[in-house]
Amino acid sequence: MKAAGDRSVAVDRNSGVVATGDSPQIYLSEPQPRAEPRSFSLHPPFGRLPRIIRGREDILHDLLGMLDAPPARPQVLHGLGGCGKTTVALGIARQAWERGHTVAWVSASEPDRLLLGMRELARRLGATEQEIKAAWSGEASPMDLIWDLLNAAARPWLLVFDEADDPTWLGGENGYPDDGTGWIRAGRGGLTLVTTRVSNRLVWGSEADMHPVATLDVQQAGALLMDLAPAAGVVAEALVLAERLGGLPLALTAAGSYLSQVGTGVGLLRPAHIRTFLQYDAALSAGGSALLDQQDERRHRRLVGHTWEMSLDHLEGQGLTQARSLMRLLSCFAVAPLPVAVLSPSASTVRSLEGLIHYGLVDVQDFAEGEGEDPVPALLVHRVVHDVNAAKLAESPTGTRHATWAEAATLLARAAAQAAPETSDGWPWWRLIGVHVAGLLTDLPVEVPQETLQNALRAGLRAYAYMSFSGESDTEAMAESLMARAAVLAADDPTRLAVEHRHTLSVLPCAEKYEVYARGLAAQEAVLGPEHPETLITRHNWVLHAWQHGLMADDVAELETRRLLEARSRVLGPADPYTILTHAELALMIGHRGHSEQAKAEYLQIIKHCGTSSELRDHRFLPNNIRHQLGHVLDEQAQYVEAERAYRSLIHDMEAAESLGGEYLRLRLALARNLREQGRRAESKAEYDAYMALLRELADTPAMLLLQARHEYAEILVEEGALAEAEAEYRAVLAERLPVMVPDDSVVLSERHCLAHCLEAQERYEEAERELAGIAAAFEAILGESSKEARSVRRCHARLLMTMDRLDEAERRYRAVLEDEDDSLSRYRLARILQRRGEFQEAAEHFRSVLAEETARLGAGHSDTLITRLHLAQVRHELGEVSGADAKAECQEIYDAHAGLADADPERTEMIEEVLTLFKDR
Repeated sequence: MKAAGDRSVAVDRNSGVVATGDSPQIYLSEPQPRAEPRSFSLHPPFGRLPRIIRGREDILHDLLGMLDAPPARPQVLHGLGGCGKTTVALGIARQAWERGHTVAWVSASEPDRLLLGMRELARRLGATEQEIKAAWSGEASPMDLIWDLLNAAARPWLLVFDEADDPTWLGGENGYPDDGTGWIRAGRGGLTLVTTRVSNRLVWGSEADMHPVATLDVQQAGALLMDLAPAAGVVAEALVLAERLGGLPLALTAAGSYLSQVGTGVGLLRPAHIRTFLQYDAALSAGGSALLDQQDERRHRRLVGHTWEMSLDHLEGQGLTQARSLMRLLSCFAVAPLPVAVLSPSASTVRSLEGLIHYGLVDVQDFAEGEGEDPVPALLVHRVVHDVNAAKLAESPTGTRHATWAEAATLLARAAAQAAPETSDGWPWWRLIGVHVAGLLTDLPVEVPQETLQNALRAGLRAYAYMSFSGESDTEAMAESLMARAAVLAADDPTRLAVEHRHTLSVLPCAEKYEVYARGLAAQEAVLGPEHPETLITRHNWVLHAWQHGLMADDVAELETRRLLEARSRVLGPADPYTILTHAELALMIGHRGHSEQAKAEYLQIIKHCGTSSELRDHRFLPNNIRHQLGHVLDEQAQYVEAERAYRSLIHDMEAAESLGGEYLRLRLALARNLREQGRRAESKAEYDAYMALLRELADTPAMLLLQARHEYAEILVEEGALAEAEAEYRAVLAERLPVMVPDDSVVLSERHCLAHCLEAQERYEEAERELAGIAAAFEAILGESSKEARSVRRCHARLLMTMDRLDEAERRYRAVLEDEDDSLSRYRLARILQRRGEFQEAAEHFRSVLAEETARLGAGHSDTLITRLHLAQVRHELGEVSGADAKAECQEIYDAHAGLADADPERTEMIEEVLTLFKDR
């Protein structure tokens, strides 16, 4: 074999091309034997043209427009073998022939057929035998002869090079057609059309226009099946088979032709159970792609099982000897995007892979399964191409078959180790490879060596972990697949024990789980040790199952879980997902026992551990109920932004899983309240609207939930100053509550309480005061004067009376409140009343008490503390305890401290300025 640099090319040499960089690279193969000269027709094979060309309207429209105004640029139709390139070319040829153009159809599938065709074209174009002889003997250029004749032709013409899958046969001296010196050129007066599997633009040159011919969409594919076999079923059934065949015209035609024949004539000799679209689909699923090749063997190129083997032959002829083994390897994976990184391709493998891509056998695209995820370069093999190669692999010698499956299992085991399946950072990777792991477990031959099986099972266990932690897939099917495969392993094999535990967790009925967990745990402790991570997984699920189903007392379960948490913390660390999962279950148990503050402390520890790494911070590896609880804890800690993030993340995941039940509704309400706490009222109202719309859609929604949401919505309206609208909503809610509740029900009274505040905000003080007086009296009557509700309303009533300058009544109310509870806010307001009435001595006593409490609780620099200090300074000055200069200095100090606050209230600042001005005037 010659090297590329030593080559002297003759037009009848067989060579190959593949591009791996900026320019095509040439790989020579041995010359093919010359065929004996024979007669040759250039007439298009119109008998292969279907009655209707489905799904090619756009490309036909574009090319037909070029017949009468040819662009002097070759038009290259490229795509996977069997995708219908020849059919498109025949459609154009038929139109050209009907318009009176000279049409020449030249097969480029073999070098001799190409040469014979071009020789016949020379005759048809008027070349003399002497000119032909000189050109074909090497005395002159046959390419120049043909193109001189074409450019001089009086009639418009169409020249089709069909099945040009080895482009070097069409090249000139340089060996490939990109330079325009070979058989394919930019001509005048006609259109040059090429059909090929080679999609590499570098091969065809800058003057060629590239037209991809893809598979048909499912609707057009179904229509094609109905065209071919209208008696095989209805359209919906044709669509099922069309989708199974991936819209590939060659496979569709094979299936449709088969079904069109089985009901008549010799077709009755074929299996009677395969006469409909659905029966054909079922037979494909059971028996593979061989059914597609039950056609006339003389039509070798058009058989599904052979068409892509020819492409592989071409690639091997180009020196890409790994191409065939790569296709067999790819058939071990699922018909889904396979990240290129899974293959870890070497330089030589990359060249073979590029050849497969250029021939359309493999597609490469950027894939991202989830919104916002970074795209990953991935390979995709057409379903029928995949099935054909899987069938070829199954027919291979045992050694080849085992080696191929072993490589697939090894590659997936390595890929499974690249990203953690437990946390969300790894889930984009697992969304891509999980389907391949599941497919490997299903399709792996039974007789493979144990090392191959172990690799597949290890990958499967990690895929199970991804499904379990992400909640994006049902683990039951994976557990069943794992168990079916692991059954051949020894009973004490660690991998089998791990698989049996997952099977117990996902498949076994609850009544059987406890005993099976206990046996599995004992076996793992004996084989692996009591603190092996797998043993701890089984121990966690055993305790949790026993507690949830009443098989273990609360205190015992809590103690067992604490011990498990300690073990996992030692072995894995406190911030490991499995450790945090146990910690979360412990917090849940503690809360269940009524120890809410202790549970809260545990949740805060969990939040702290999750904050140590980005992959844990979103809590998505935890169960939904735990994530929900963590959101509430963050809210209670006034970590509103973090709580919002937790709520939104969980809402997104529940929507993706279409889990829109009661917990989802509670989350939407929690988010609405959270946004309100952040002061984002417009967003909060939008969430309330969405929440209430969801409630209204549910037929069995308790009316009280909707009324409570409307009440909270009205509170936001008050905060926004939309007081009339808020009042109307409060009254509307009351109108719906009263027919089903007694007037002095605490819920009704609370509603009236909020209405009173709304009236007060509108300065309708008399109405508000009557409401508050009535509410206070009702609470005192039904709950007692010292009840929390009664005290709360009395405080509000006293404050309103103070606003209305009814100071005596306000004072009595505040003193009554303080008899039941030492409330600093009520004491502060009582002091203010006393200050306004000139009773400075008692006012000073109350201000000092409030100041001490606020300093301890809020700090000396808090706005409330500074205001209390301001009033105390005024009172002490009135009592003569401090001079005017000292009081003025203290007021200035208070003013400076308040002005330095980031959230200083302008009204309070103005009040301090007024007091300071009074002292300056004095």
